[in-house]
Parts: sequence; C-alpha cells; structure tokens
Amino acid sequence: KQLLKQTVLAGIITAIAIPYALTQMANSIDSSWTLAVERSDEAGVELAKSLLESQAGHRPVTLVAYSMGARTVYSCLKELARHQELWEDAREERRVKKRNERRRRERERQQQQQKGGGGNGKGGKSADDSATVSSSGSGGRR
Repeated sequence: KQLLKQTVLAGIITAIAIPYALTQMANSIDSSWTLAVERSDEAGVELAKSLLESQAGHRPVTLVAYSMGARTVYSCLKELARHQELWEDAREERRVKKRNERRRRERERQQQQQKGGGGNGKGGKSADDSATVSSSGSGGRR
C-alpha cells in the first residue's frame, strides 16, 4: 500500500511540476520581452524628440532597423505623427483666429460706413453723394 501511495503521489507531482515549470519559464521570458518593448518605445520617443529638435536642419532621414530596433523606429514614427497632428491643429486654429479677426474688422468697418462715418474724410458724404448734390443744385437751368 505504501508503495502504491508513493507511486501515485509521484505521478501527480510530476504531472503538476512540468506545467508549473513551463509556466514559470514563460513568465520569465514574458517579463523580459515586456521590459524590452517598454524600453524600445521610450527610445523611439527620445529619437523623435532628437529629430524634431535637431539643429542640423530638416534634411531627409532614413531609419533602418530590425527586431527591437524596428520597434524603436515604429515608436519614433508614431511620435512624429503625433507631433505633426498637433502642429496642424495649432496651425488651423491660427488660421481660423486670423480669419475671424478679419471678418470682425470688416463688419466694424461696414457698421461705421452705415452710421455715416464713411471713413473717407468728406464728412460722411461719398463722391457719389457730392455729384448728386451739385447736379441737382443747378436751379433747373439748362
């Protein structure tokens, strides 16, 4: 009976031990992989910052890599695309603000003209108004 218990117990332990060991190895590999991916992503962001802040001008750059280096390049390109989108949004906001300012000034100018200010230095009369007054002031003689 004792021998049977030891044999059955050994079989159960062996059946559990092998999958457990494989799981522990996979966790070890997985944590190393995750660490490498995170560091690669951080390096990509730093590479993008370096390219954006470059004092050497805006010349074309070719990025060639494989394995985790490719992950770094991919992360760099994502960061550059994010900066491009932010730049385009800010540019569009400036355009809209400038256009609204021009429209506001145009409305103000039109309102001043309607109030009689005219803005032409003739006391509110335009050149057309002056011509009308002088032609009607002839007293009916021809």
